[in-house]
Amino acid sequence: MKRGRKPTPRGIKLLKGNPGRRPIAPEPEFQPGVPERPPFLDSVARAEWDYIVAELGPARVLVKAERIVLAGYCCAVSRALRAERRAERDATQEARAERAWDAVRKFAAVFGIGPAERARLPVAPGGRGDERAAAYFRKRERPA
Repeated sequence: MKRGRKPTPRGIKLLKGNPGRRPIAPEPEFQPGVPERPPFLDSVARAEWDYIVAELGPARVLVKAERIVLAGYCCAVSRALRAERRAERDATQEARAERAWDAVRKFAAVFGIGPAERARLPVAPGGRGDERAAAYFRKRERPA
C-alpha cells in the first residue's frame, strides 16, 4: 500500500484552477451508474446495498466498475452489526466490534460517506457551490 497523501482527483484540480501550472494527468473514464447487486450478500448487506444505492445513485458517485468495493462496504456493515450484537452480550468482544467499525469507515471513505469525506467530493456542475467556488477562485487568480 502506498504511503502519504492520497492523490487529489483530477476534477478537484480543475476546480481549483491548477495554481502550480503543472500538466494534469488524465484519469481513466469509467461508466457511471449503479452496479448490479452481487448474489452473495446476506440479508443485512442486501438491505445496506439497497439503502446506499438509493442515496448515492442520484449523486452520481457510483461507478459500475466499483461493484465489489461497494459489496465489501455492505459486507463490512453486516459484520460490524453482528460484532456489535456480540459485544453487547460479551464485553471481551468489544475490540472486535471496534475493528469491524474501522473497516466500515475505511470502505465508507471510498464513496464519500461521512462528513470529512463528503467535503472532499467535487460538486457536480450546476450544483449549489459552483457560483461561490467560481467567485472565490476568480478573486485568487494571478494577473498574467
